[in-house]
Amino acid sequence: MKKTIALILAIIMIATMAFTLTACSKDDEQEKPSSSGSGNNASSGSESPQDEKQDEADQKQDEEKPQNEPTKSSNTANPNATPASDFEYSISTAINSDMRRYGVDFPDGYVRIQKYIGDSPNVILPDYIEGHPVIMISGLGSYSGNKIESVYIPGTVLFINGEAFRTATSLTSVELNEGLLTIGERAFMDCSSLVSINIPNSVQNIGQGAFMRTNNLDQASRDQILEIDPGHIFEMLG
Repeated sequence: MKKTIALILAIIMIATMAFTLTACSKDDEQEKPSSSGSGNNASSGSESPQDEKQDEADQKQDEEKPQNEPTKSSNTANPNATPASDFEYSISTAINSDMRRYGVDFPDGYVRIQKYIGDSPNVILPDYIEGHPVIMISGLGSYSGNKIESVYIPGTVLFINGEAFRTATSLTSVELNEGLLTIGERAFMDCSSLVSINIPNSVQNIGQGAFMRTNNLDQASRDQILEIDPGHIFEMLG
């Protein structure tokens, strides 16, 4: 009987020891760091959550950077142009009779030059002001005194309105560009010092008396003008 009890106790002790050893082994395995975890980032090559967030932020910032984006000026696309501050101008979306005639529309707005208030005698008209194309000249010579000697008009200008340069007696040369459609009545009337002006092929109409009393205008300029419109350009009807 005593031997039986001793045997049973021995079996119980062996079983208990085996269970304890098994439990300890499992605990050791759970405490070992995983090779894919964040316990040792330097040896495993993986990044911490903070590093991953920083990388994502840097990538997003790089994507948002403009690639080879052209520099735009708020005043003009021509860096050599006379500053917009040297002009009085208006921005409009209204369609006048000339625009209707030629099917021209600028729903986002266009610029009309009304007056030159700068000091330089040599004017390079800007092609864009405040992001809008300069398409019309209403006054440069007539209301700006007689100080303008030369003027460059870019291809964005479609219309030179009537009397735009009238009485600009110091004006000697005018450079026009393809795109211009009309030169209004008396536009250069009494520009007594005007020697040369080029007329682009795009010009479709020159108003009456546009070059009246421009007695110093060279023959080449006169021939160009007459090719466009042989009418009463150098005189007024009546």
